[in-house]
Amino acid sequence: MHVFNRDNENFLSTFVEKSKEFAGNAVTAIDIHPLRPQYAVLGFQKGHAVLVDLSQQPPKSLKTIKDTTKAETPIINIKFCDWIAGGV
Repeated sequence: MHVFNRDNENFLSTFVEKSKEFAGNAVTAIDIHPLRPQYAVLGFQKGHAVLVDLSQQPPKSLKTIKDTTKAETPIINIKFCDWIAGGV
């Protein structure tokens, strides 16, 4: 996944998940945190989800959730939740 600056569209870096479970596992959904744009959450074709810190160079995965059901259902929509009523 290529990372670009959303203000000026300049290329920043590339994120690659290197574990073998991600070989041939395309990104199918993405969301950028609305209050902390250094964080992105990625959904993958084989049902995995990854939280990424885009401020690191290169970007670093902070948390990976793997689909262990063997169903490998693609994540087609992913979103950060606002758990605090009224926002922060």
